[in-house]
Amino acid sequence: MNERIPPHSPDLESIVLQAMLQDEQAAASLTATLSPDVFFGDQARWIFEAGVRCVNRGIACDVHTVSEELDRRGKMLEVGSDYLGRLVDGPPLPNWPHHARILREKAERRRIIRAGAEITEAGYGEQETLEESRARAEAILFGATQAGRGSDILPPAQVAATLDRENPPLTLEAGFDILDRPLPVIAEGRLVVIAGRPGIGKTALACGILVRHALATPAVPCLFLSLEQTAREIAERILAIHTGKTLYAVQTETLAVSAVERLATSGLYVSDAGAPGLGTIVGQIRAARASYGIRLVVLDHIGKVSGGRKETRNLEVGEVARGLKAIAKDLRIPILAVCQLNRAVENRSVPRPQLSDLRESGEIEQEADAVCFLWTAEEGRRRAQLPVTFTLAKNRHGLEGEVTVTFDRPRLRFHADGTP
Repeated sequence: MNERIPPHSPDLESIVLQAMLQDEQAAASLTATLSPDVFFGDQARWIFEAGVRCVNRGIACDVHTVSEELDRRGKMLEVGSDYLGRLVDGPPLPNWPHHARILREKAERRRIIRAGAEITEAGYGEQETLEESRARAEAILFGATQAGRGSDILPPAQVAATLDRENPPLTLEAGFDILDRPLPVIAEGRLVVIAGRPGIGKTALACGILVRHALATPAVPCLFLSLEQTAREIAERILAIHTGKTLYAVQTETLAVSAVERLATSGLYVSDAGAPGLGTIVGQIRAARASYGIRLVVLDHIGKVSGGRKETRNLEVGEVARGLKAIAKDLRIPILAVCQLNRAVENRSVPRPQLSDLRESGEIEQEADAVCFLWTAEEGRRRAQLPVTFTLAKNRHGLEGEVTVTFDRPRLRFHADGTP
């Protein structure tokens, strides 16, 4: 059986190199946005690497300078003057940016093929635990699909076009002025963290934001990645918030057909797959975006995600935070991530959280666009009506602030006016 040839296109590689050698702007753009491994053929890759060195040295990237660079590297004879000469035989095609994107896609397919072989080895590696093998496989796939995903450099006209007021960036209101005024904190490309100690209402707040959009008319497609609760438990919480019933009533009473039908026609998508790794999470988000047009992702919670084998848990959580921010930016959707605070906050006379209290990693603080704390100074956090302070401790794109709300625990609702 013949060995399958990995995806590649010698013709497209020649078209892109032709543009690099004959168009100064193309050379600047291509050398900034492509990596050498985009080119499958050795000759094409060596020519591109020579072009990158010319651009980095601030000299013209043309057939003469590239030829000299190849000669200095001892590659000119292997490339051949005939091959190099054919690249300047005729003007460059104007659609070279499209062809460059196709080359990137083919290179990513080759990375996925190589990752598949490495994942196969991970599956055979019985010297590792199953969890270690799974984490390694997810890390390999994540690295393969994220490599070389940098956006093209935009020319001035396209930079200006991003300010088009007729096509504003996606923003979603949370229902609290502190998060919505003067500009919404939950916006495309942002990682927003909701942090607090257990039992303070973090998941309830996230579910409330989902209800506001996934059960709206028209519905906004939203994905809830639940690493702690089952899909049924999430559905019960969503219906409690939507109907105003207590969670106990939703769990024990016969539900109205209309309420269940409303959920069935909503924009709520749920994954309750245990404690997956970062690669799986990213894959789920990409698939949901492509298949269902997801516009908001909630992850509950970030501390349950494995980032692959790292020296410390702090580094692992940091890798997760960076991955979440990268996918939010890449897909231009907001990601709302629930996070635990460490116990240090409970030992203070006034248990006001600080950014350094984010459990297991300061990288979360660094990567997040916004960090919201839920906390209380009251004793008996399990009481039915609990005064909770909502602190917007970090807001990269606007104002910070603080407000006191009431957490109606039986109905999983927050009342911004401070009363039930």
